[in-house]
Amino acid sequence: MWIVEADAEEDVDRLVQEDPFWPTGLRKSYAIIKWTQVYAAGSRLIAPS
Repeated sequence: MWIVEADAEEDVDRLVQEDPFWPTGLRKSYAIIKWTQVYAAGSRLIAPS
């Protein structure tokens, strides 16, 4: 599992494709799952709904 902060999904896709394990076949698939950061430096960034 990688946790990556990026501006766009394409940036993450490019990072995965540049992984040296990708062309060797050691990685066969991946999924990009978007998360929302809720806490940072001990403070809540998003108010509960």
